[in-house]
Amino acid sequence: MKDKKWRIAYRPSTNGEGILELLNAGFGHWGSIEKWEWKYNPPTDETQAIIGIAEDYQGKPVGSWSILPLTMKFGERTVIGSQAVDAATHRSFRRKGIFNQLVPAVLNRAKCSNISVTYGIAQGFVAETYLERHGWSLIGDISNLVRIFDYEAVLGRRHSNRICLLAAKSLVKAYVRLSSRTSRLEKKTQEEFAITRVKTFEVNIDNVWKHASEEFDVISVRNAEYLNWRYTNCPDGGYRMWIAENESGVVGYLIAKYFERERMGCILDLLSHPEHSSSAQHLIFTAMQFFRKKNALWVKCWMPKESSYYKCLKQFGFLRRKTPLKLVCHINNPDSVRLPPNPKWFLTLGDCDLF
Repeated sequence: MKDKKWRIAYRPSTNGEGILELLNAGFGHWGSIEKWEWKYNPPTDETQAIIGIAEDYQGKPVGSWSILPLTMKFGERTVIGSQAVDAATHRSFRRKGIFNQLVPAVLNRAKCSNISVTYGIAQGFVAETYLERHGWSLIGDISNLVRIFDYEAVLGRRHSNRICLLAAKSLVKAYVRLSSRTSRLEKKTQEEFAITRVKTFEVNIDNVWKHASEEFDVISVRNAEYLNWRYTNCPDGGYRMWIAENESGVVGYLIAKYFERERMGCILDLLSHPEHSSSAQHLIFTAMQFFRKKNALWVKCWMPKESSYYKCLKQFGFLRRKTPLKLVCHINNPDSVRLPPNPKWFLTLGDCDLF
């Protein structure tokens, strides 16, 4: 068979129709043109998404790898960073070196566009390709936490043997019972903070971000403009957003989503003002009540072990569950930013475009 030919090209964010067919085929169901127009127009002034594609000589997309610009705190500076998204290849064009040429081409274009850094979530072959061939740095494994509500249903997927299932169930239930403090939190919730569901974020949330970000070396800017773009305006919808308030004003927020088909709850993002850190406990408690009412089987959350929120989640019976996913990072312009040694990087499910 004659080898199939292709070439690298770039598309503007207004031209998603041709790529949607590739993405929907590659991901099963990626989404609609409305999702495309939202996703590829994030709120970064004068910096556009770089949409890299491989196209055949009839101009049809047969591969994609793109980056979304994001404002990020990186060390002591605020820079334009980016997230790698939507790696897909048409099945007839796989193993032809598309990915190996597309990644460096897009990253070089990012450098020319003053996008200082790009991060990605990868596993297996993709992670190895990032690291070995394209000069990426491994930040570490994803800190994946789960809280099981229905032990039979969830653990039964991993333990077909009844004896193993009962043993695993007993161990997990004992751990949750020892570590959980939800009964004490329930009595305190209404005494210290007012937890309110919101449909959109006001600018007063910016103060939470400003102070909470001081705990981390690397974190995407989570101001009202970003949060409303990411969650309020997302066509996929279904997000639940709560804020915590006291006499000082808004001191924290939590964003969650329930997936009916999987009966899975997700805590996507969580921040609290350091001077009112206990608000995180009450926000988590509110989210857990919501998931229980939805009859969720389990709840998932990504939270760095070094963060103060990690301990809160453990107190609610969350367990760390191993995942093959890794956080990787590429410095596009070493003259602009440097990766801190052992960076304290704040990464949640909301920083991944799959949720």
